[in-house]
Amino acid sequence: MLIKLRLATPQDADALLEIYAPYVKQTAISFEYDVPGAAEFAERIEQTLQRYPYLLAYVSDEAACADDERNENFKISASAAGAGSEILRANEARNCASGAAKQNGANLIASAKQSGANLKHGQILGYAYASVFKERAAYDWSAESSVYVSLNARAFGIGRLLYEALQRTLKAQNIVDMNACIACGNDEYLNDASVRFHERMGFRFVGKFERCAYKFGRWYDMAWMQKPIGEYLQNQPAMRPFARFRDEICASAGIEI
Repeated sequence: MLIKLRLATPQDADALLEIYAPYVKQTAISFEYDVPGAAEFAERIEQTLQRYPYLLAYVSDEAACADDERNENFKISASAAGAGSEILRANEARNCASGAAKQNGANLIASAKQSGANLKHGQILGYAYASVFKERAAYDWSAESSVYVSLNARAFGIGRLLYEALQRTLKAQNIVDMNACIACGNDEYLNDASVRFHERMGFRFVGKFERCAYKFGRWYDMAWMQKPIGEYLQNQPAMRPFARFRDEICASAGIEI
């Protein structure tokens, strides 16, 4: 079986909500209090895709295409990682416990540890998207990045797979900075897994807002982490809105449409 990447659509809202809802209800990783409805979530996806990529990782029964350097493939065993009982770690999905991962251009082929829940063809395991960093025109070359991985799929490197694809896609849009807004704390609702994930992905800490968010009867800090992904030029090429250049951007980044 493979884990492959494609664009999300509003029709994926229900499946993505199944992944997102535990982060809202059980953790401080998301600062939302209430899980959005399917219609609202579908609208969020649709609005995001006007300007930015919205990617998802799914299980495929197709054979790996090891020679296709543009196609993201992630080879896995027939069993997924078990749910576990610890705090959800939204961005920590890196280790492949059996077999060594290898990179061949844009291909990532690895084996994964068997530990319980069966994967099904078409099952969505995680998603990542970009959003507006700030509304003013001068911020067009910066984007905020987000990634969420299913609790049952945190041992396959899904977060890395999605974030690397998101970076390629944003770079094809002439975006030069990825910025992550990350909840900070260490209690039963939150840990530092997201910070550590972003560090491994090449992000660096650039600032913190202290006690700026209140959830579950306690206050949390919020950190900004940044990763330059392009060149800073005196005559910067215009940012390319995703919807307008979708086919070209996806082809260059190896994303299914």
